[in-house]
Amino acid sequence: MKAKLDDLAIRYNHIEALNNNLVKEAEKLQSERTSYKELLDREQEMAVNEINSQLSKNDADLARIRAVRDEAVQENTMRKIATDKHLSAVNEVNELAKARKDKIDSLESEVVRLRLQLNEQTSTPDPEHENLTREELLERYNQQTRAYKILEEELPALEAAFKKAHDLCSEKVINLQEASAKMDRLVQEVRCRLSS
Repeated sequence: MKAKLDDLAIRYNHIEALNNNLVKEAEKLQSERTSYKELLDREQEMAVNEINSQLSKNDADLARIRAVRDEAVQENTMRKIATDKHLSAVNEVNELAKARKDKIDSLESEVVRLRLQLNEQTSTPDPEHENLTREELLERYNQQTRAYKILEEELPALEAAFKKAHDLCSEKVINLQEASAKMDRLVQEVRCRLSS
């Protein structure tokens, strides 16, 4: 019995020593587990912070891209307006050139009429009607008739040219006023967008 008791005591001491070793091993493992968990937490926090930083950078890039896009759209709109104004100005210049041509044609008719009058004055040295012969009076009548016909043809052309030039000038003034108002509205819109 004593030998068995001694054997049990030895086995107990061995088991207790093994238990102490296992407890120490468990504590060591627990410590390692805690350290590993803290390491994972730190790595996860760093990853989350990096992702948030990347998201912030992406948001900033997106805002910058949108600003560049808005600026490009605005610049394109301004160029389109300028092109439209240029085309409108070219059309107005063409219309004015046509009106000028009509005016030149009417002035040429007036020159022809004045030449006839000058020829009439130079062809009759005697200005007194009483001293003119029948043929001279007939010639003067014919010249006056031709001058009258030319004048009749000239007046509608002059009236049309004047009316056309007047209408074009009025239209140009109205277009300039509308363009100025439109430009003011665009400037206000751009300022509102930039301020927002």
